[in-house]
Amino acid sequence: ITSSTSDLTTVVVNTIRDKAQLGHDIPFRTGTLNDECERELEHELEEEKEVEREIEVVEPASEVNWDVGTLLNAQSPTDKTVDAGGGIMPLYQYVSKRASSLEPIQWQNANQVFVTRNFTRTVTSAGAARSSDAVDFMRPIDVALFYPAPANTILLLTDCEAGQLWKIYWQHE
Repeated sequence: ITSSTSDLTTVVVNTIRDKAQLGHDIPFRTGTLNDECERELEHELEEEKEVEREIEVVEPASEVNWDVGTLLNAQSPTDKTVDAGGGIMPLYQYVSKRASSLEPIQWQNANQVFVTRNFTRTVTSAGAARSSDAVDFMRPIDVALFYPAPANTILLLTDCEAGQLWKIYWQHE
């Protein structure tokens, strides 16, 4: 080994040793939870456990046919040109009547989100009557129709209603 290689090795070793010493003067502590913290955490975990319950089997509701095409020329879901057969209502109104567990929600802009009757009817009335809360059978939101200014409203539709709208739209294009 030549002296230059030996000097290089010494430099590398000293650099590694210096880098390993970085932060050695910074104090840190590790520890465990004391008994009281552990009991609180255990209590919180018990509260978070979900309650599993079986929901009764019910019959799905059939959708009511109405002229969804009237939505395409309307300025808002509540426009007088929209077919009344759609049973359009504000979402909060439906929730206050049928989904009591959602009532505590503070509905911001309550008159800006609407639903069709078909969107709210997912099971037969006999099945819904047996349910303590319609939230068990609420439909997931797949389709929303947005009405820009001045209305700035949203109408939630079923997949079938959206399919009918697309069919009408493409026939007129």
